[in-house]
Amino acid sequence: MTAPRIAKSETSKKPRPILALMEARSQNDYKFQKVIYKTNRSIMRYSGFSDDGPDFALLHGGGSYSGKPDKDYWLDYLLPRSRSVNMIEYGVAALHRSTIEDSFQDARAAAQWIAEVPAAKAGVVLMGFSAGAAMAVDVALTMAPDDVAGLLLFSPVTDLSADGFKSKMTGDAGHLNLSPVHRVSEEAGRLACPCLIFHGVTDSTVPLAASRHFAQVWRQTQTGPCHLFEVPQCGHGLDKLQRGFARSCAELDAHFFSPDP
Repeated sequence: MTAPRIAKSETSKKPRPILALMEARSQNDYKFQKVIYKTNRSIMRYSGFSDDGPDFALLHGGGSYSGKPDKDYWLDYLLPRSRSVNMIEYGVAALHRSTIEDSFQDARAAAQWIAEVPAAKAGVVLMGFSAGAAMAVDVALTMAPDDVAGLLLFSPVTDLSADGFKSKMTGDAGHLNLSPVHRVSEEAGRLACPCLIFHGVTDSTVPLAASRHFAQVWRQTQTGPCHLFEVPQCGHGLDKLQRGFARSCAELDAHFFSPDP
């Protein structure tokens, strides 16, 4: 695998050759750097305002078939609370002819880069949306436990077994080896980080019952706390709605960013 590269900058402790660098602005007018973490895959990296804060890694949804890093609306909330916010591009079938396994491998590679270059002082918080939440759980279970500062899951896909979530990419047999609820059950005691789950009560894409079951399994097998927030009058992708986003931010303030969550 080609080693990730980042451009030399004033904050880089170890100058590295430039593979690709683009300074641009988001819709919120925040500057970001585009870092190539592997061939044809990039991270949009925004510098946060808190030197002691964690690094956030955002994994979008789309069922590994489509989707893109389009979570700019989170920047106003996350940047003051973080050292960096990293929106990950991973392979999807519609654009890259990727398999679901390729998508998960990309997510692992990107998160590892975020953890190591430069070293994340306060760890990495993995934010996953829909199918991206399944990748976030997978990444948390493959990283060094001390590198994972938290899991924030929104409308999460938590069951990729034959009886679980179905999409263009899952197939009838499912992907038990990538299924979050099964992996968490099998790897008991591995995760001490907090896990916060946000799920719309009227979600017709991923039933709320799946998150309830995942939260129950987490509490039985992992040492980190797990909070499930059931958001009324919200469906799939609840964080894109004003009601869902406001509730998410309020619960994050109370249960994740507070001194004693």
